[in-house]
Amino acid sequence: QSFPSQRNTLIHVSPTGNDRNTVGFASAPFRNIQTAISYAQHGDTILVDRGIYYEQIDLLGKKVLLTSRYIYSKDTLDIRNTIIDGNNAGDVVTLKTNEDRNTRLFGFTIRNGWSGLVITSSPHLSHLYITGNRGLYGNGSGLVSWEQCAFLLEHSIFEGNNDFVS
Repeated sequence: QSFPSQRNTLIHVSPTGNDRNTVGFASAPFRNIQTAISYAQHGDTILVDRGIYYEQIDLLGKKVLLTSRYIYSKDTLDIRNTIIDGNNAGDVVTLKTNEDRNTRLFGFTIRNGWSGLVITSSPHLSHLYITGNRGLYGNGSGLVSWEQCAFLLEHSIFEGNNDFVS
């Protein structure tokens, strides 16, 4: 996808947004989180409004802060109501492209995937609620990790997944 030439470093995503002819300003947010990730550059912040986002996302190795409004509000309802829902169509969040501590995922519910998180890198994950990840044949996990990785996971809840980690 091509984007307008204008540059934005605080990228907004909203269920009422549009992925065409925007760079994610607050007045014209993206609709999909993955589109915002594709647009983002290292050092950007992607701020996601409350809502349900039916998609599977890949951070693509980008050193960005992907966050709900919880980062500002400290209201746990922002975590519970900013939902990335895999729609049982794949892994919900993938971090497999050399992400490091400068890649931060903060303040989301991650649900209904084959696995909630698939990690082979070293991102910083915080204030997540990972639930209902059951896999294509009932063998999914809240978190799948392998290879040499040293991710930081803090202040998060795993509940109702087939497994916590595999």
